[in-house]
Amino acid sequence: MKLNQRDKMLLIGVFVVLVWIAGIMLFIKPAIESARSASQELDSKEMELSQLQTQIKEDENLPQETQDAFDKAKNTADVFYDVMPQYEAAQTVQKMLDGGENKSSDSQIKNLNLSISELGTTSLDRFTYAPNSQSTTIDAIVDGNSGDETTTTGTAESTIDVNSYNMSFDFECNKSNLMNFLNNLETYSQKSLVINELSIADVGDNQDGSTFTGSISLTFMMVRDIPSPDEINNTETQQVNATAE
Repeated sequence: MKLNQRDKMLLIGVFVVLVWIAGIMLFIKPAIESARSASQELDSKEMELSQLQTQIKEDENLPQETQDAFDKAKNTADVFYDVMPQYEAAQTVQKMLDGGENKSSDSQIKNLNLSISELGTTSLDRFTYAPNSQSTTIDAIVDGNSGDETTTTGTAESTIDVNSYNMSFDFECNKSNLMNFLNNLETYSQKSLVINELSIADVGDNQDGSTFTGSISLTFMMVRDIPSPDEINNTETQQVNATAE
């Protein structure tokens, strides 16, 4: 079958169109889709980068804020005794009864039968104080509010538990020694020994040299040492190294 010039031109045209369509389907379209996917991924990464940069900026002062928080927590923890076994807690209280650092024979409180509980916990309420204040209708109007008269007082915000021992004992001493023992409790760096009950059988003539007998019950509160940020970082580094090995 012979093809004339016109038919040949038509076949060539159809062939070119087919090659062009095949090129689009095999090369151009995948390239466009790849470019679109790359563009979407770029947008996602740019958004992620922006978020990370924002987070980095917010965390610029994180080391100092962490150190400040540790210092504040450490100051609070230092008010409590370190966690210790029963016998050490009993010895600590006995040293106080013996006169503390200024121990002398005439400043002792005779402990007749000290008993100490097993290690337990004591709940402490975090209390925020706000002085009582009466809010009148005029005050509400000035503040841009409305409502009845209200009273603001301190409220317990949260409760935490600390380790503790409960101790009790009968004692014998003169009035002066007992008052020294009670007053000295305020001078110790640890303030977490709390007397729950103090009873005196007979005050006699109630002079400094008068002999008192009675009983005392107290709570000896303790908290664990708080690791510093550097210690935590070193521990995490050691754990990472151990895992890598």
